[in-house]
Amino acid sequence: MHYSAPGSDPASHIKAVTATGLSYVVCSASPSRLGRCARGRCRLAFVDTSRNGRRTYCSVRCANNEAVARHRASGATDGRKGAGLVARFRVHVDET
Repeated sequence: MHYSAPGSDPASHIKAVTATGLSYVVCSASPSRLGRCARGRCRLAFVDTSRNGRRTYCSVRCANNEAVARHRASGATDGRKGAGLVARFRVHVDET
């Protein structure tokens, strides 16, 4: 089966193969496996290939960024007070 005309440029071939794959997912597989990233600032769509079909983010990076944003919004701290790390790593320069 050919998805693009013989001798067509690589961009046309990639578009044709991508459109064929998308049409397969929509028609033959489960259309519910198509999703949009749950991260508010991301506009990407994805095909959910997870076993349970509950993917919500387009990538691990988006999922992590969203988790970090939730953590920061909650005002959570790690329990340290002051500038403990800064004090431990001060560098002394000897001016001799």
